[in-house]
Amino acid sequence: MENKYSSLLLSDKAISHIYGIARWTKFLAVLGFVFWTLYILIALFTNFMILVESTKQVLPFSPISFFITTIAFIVIMFFPIYFLNGFSNKIKRGLKKQNGQDVDLAFKNLRSYYRFIGILTIISLILYTVSVIVFYNLLSTTITEILQGYPTVV
Repeated sequence: MENKYSSLLLSDKAISHIYGIARWTKFLAVLGFVFWTLYILIALFTNFMILVESTKQVLPFSPISFFITTIAFIVIMFFPIYFLNGFSNKIKRGLKKQNGQDVDLAFKNLRSYYRFIGILTIISLILYTVSVIVFYNLLSTTITEILQGYPTVV
């Protein structure tokens, strides 16, 4: 099967735009890695403080569940940053050396970035919807219980 884009040539202006995109994605990736590292440091400190407090008194939550949640967020935060950085590095190298394989890998990273963000968005929307339904049910149950305590007006 012949690829209908195999003879696609990019203009100098399009390549210039791609370089601009590569610079911005590199900036966002570096910024992401900085904040990711700060998050790890703050998480380590917070988890240590929670562990110390849990030896002094009973906490309303499990320190282990807090730790697992923190690790999950650290892992989730890593992948979009990694894919964005991979796109930036590979697209610059591919365009500079005119290496189609690097350009292919760059766009594969960009696709992975958007796929990850899309899946994360879908999961977030589902969690928000479930939260609203649970909150509504709790609120309606609470209002019903409160109203049952008042005398009815005839």
